Amino acid sequence: MLTKIISKTLLITFMLTLCIAPSIPGSEKSAAPPSKTTSTPKTTSPLKLTIGVVLPLSGPISPTGNGWARVYKLYFDKLNEKGGIKVDNQSYIVNLVVEDGKTNFEAARTATTKLVHVSGAKFVFGEIMESATQGIYDVTSAGGALHIISWINIPNHEADVNIKKPLCIRFSISPEDSIPVLLDDLVKTFPNVRTMVNCSPKIGYDPIDNLLVKMAKDRGINVIAREQWEWGTTDFLPVYTRVLAHKPDAIFAMVSAQAHSQLLAARQLGYKGTFLSSSPKGPEEFIRVAGIDACNDVITAGWDGNNPPTRILKEISQLWTKAYGNEPLLSGTV
Repeated sequence: MLTKIISKTLLITFMLTLCIAPSIPGSEKSAAPPSKTTSTPKTTSPLKLTIGVVLPLSGPISPTGNGWARVYKLYFDKLNEKGGIKVDNQSYIVNLVVEDGKTNFEAARTATTKLVHVSGAKFVFGEIMESATQGIYDVTSAGGALHIISWINIPNHEADVNIKKPLCIRFSISPEDSIPVLLDDLVKTFPNVRTMVNCSPKIGYDPIDNLLVKMAKDRGINVIAREQWEWGTTDFLPVYTRVLAHKPDAIFAMVSAQAHSQLLAARQLGYKGTFLSSSPKGPEEFIRVAGIDACNDVITAGWDGNNPPTRILKEISQLWTKAYGNEPLLSGTV
């Protein structure tokens, strides 16, 4: 039984007009009587507004990075078809430029330097990994551009939004937001689960891991072990050999774009228990990578790309199909 429980993943429907909103007229009374004649606002030709995107287009999570890049393009293409972004009487046609952040500080910093100082980007989206995210802000803040964080793995990390970063905003949810929903669904659907192993990458997930332990305990589930894997891992068989040695009732794969590969490894090693993933990867990606037979008793925080649950997600799915044909929609990218 493949269970999909959260549909509030990374929706690329951010309100850019908030970032460049026109001033609001004051409420002062005018000394002169209002004119009886009204003038028609002068229309002007659209201007170009360059928006940059820095995502991992290469490396172990490049499928997610490239998927996100495509969704950004779909969104801004649609916006441009409607005349672009309008502020007062001026329209702006978006020129989207995408660069590879490679999930590391130096690559993201170099990519952002190119976007801000060569392409003239006023807004930059990105990245996924904290080190790369910090590399982006180092450049955007100095260049007066706005940094919009696409995703954060570790809430309250120095790379996240904070009072010291006035030119940085984030619209996406935090990874810990899905934990109580996943656990509640686990308790409801699999009431006999009593033990769990948390499997997470070594990138500083300690605060979220501690939160998982507490929330699970509150629901009568004991997190008996935490197994970590090195960033860049692609072969998860050794990792899950260690995980299964604890003989857990359930496995929690914490915030990983490679969760489907982890599920495949667990099933190949004979694990038949419940598997939870707090990644925004959707059910269709688990089926595509691990196979339908591996996807029994799986709970994932992603929405089902084959069955969009909302009007906006249906529209995105239609745009994806129109642009990319039969290439599978990566639900975890939108």
